[in-house]
Amino acid sequence: MKRKKMAHIMTSMVSLGDIAFLLITFFIMSTNFVKEGQIKLEPATAPRIRKLKEMVLSVQIDRSGQIYLRGKPCSLLELETTIQLLAQDVEEKAATLTVDREVQQEVYGPVVLALSRAGLEISLAGQEER
Repeated sequence: MKRKKMAHIMTSMVSLGDIAFLLITFFIMSTNFVKEGQIKLEPATAPRIRKLKEMVLSVQIDRSGQIYLRGKPCSLLELETTIQLLAQDVEEKAATLTVDREVQQEVYGPVVLALSRAGLEISLAGQEER
């Protein structure tokens, strides 16, 4: 019995590289980066302000009392559960809290408690008085 000859098919890999490059470019261009600059708040002022290194977690509270975690709006419950998970994965447990100067302690107090329960070192952010 004779064997049939198998046809050898060659595939060009050049176009595969082009497709991979285009896919990477597409995903980079379509990514929505966190834009904390869009949150409207007027930070509190103090006579002396010390520059801090970049913090892994940033929490903001705007004038209306809306809480933002890394630039995205969230509720207090969402904040607590998310920071508990994030604090487990982070080696340096530190967070920056920026609160609008008009926000009362009743609003930002529970946020401070949530951050401290997660074991985070809290740095309050503000502006230097002029």
